[in-house]
Amino acid sequence: MVWTKGFTSINCERLSRSGHGVIFGALVLKSVSDSRTSICDLEVENIVRLLENCSHDNWDRYHDNDDYREFNAVANLISKDIYSYAVEQSSKDLFLDSDGYFYTGEKVHGITHAHAIFLLEQLGYHTAAKKAKVQLQKQIQLNRQSPPAGGKRPTKKMFNPNDPHIWGRGFKDMHQIKLAFSYIELRSNIDINELWGALSSI
Repeated sequence: MVWTKGFTSINCERLSRSGHGVIFGALVLKSVSDSRTSICDLEVENIVRLLENCSHDNWDRYHDNDDYREFNAVANLISKDIYSYAVEQSSKDLFLDSDGYFYTGEKVHGITHAHAIFLLEQLGYHTAAKKAKVQLQKQIQLNRQSPPAGGKRPTKKMFNPNDPHIWGRGFKDMHQIKLAFSYIELRSNIDINELWGALSSI
């Protein structure tokens, strides 16, 4: 697909929006692959617009970084499987800010970003996945930035995909669904640690 070239250069080569460009792009590729269908020109335009939007961000997203584009990540820091490492690191030192979100770029996205890269590899986009792994390493290191002392720790949330309530219009925490999907699929394919409690009902 023609748009994948832009997807690789825009989203896989630079961290932005907690990896959402890679996440959305991988899910589109997976959907098209699974359905074995073609997409029309208008759909391609909308996909490109979505991915371009993901290349813009609030560059002070991460704690103690005025512009995380200038953050110098340590290359090749990970000796073990990067997917296991992403889950492990995204499960540590969780604090909430005043709005109820995780500090340091919402650690949930360390897992959903890793899952998207895993999908790219499964689909054969190895070059894009290799580039995106470098950005995932940067994201994991940014996610280690410590919040101020005394931050509020999150409480365990129950998640049961068989509960009809979570599929209703009133369900507010969409990140639970996204996290559950990414984690379950990763766990079914590779050996990763038990998650920090978000999936305690599965």
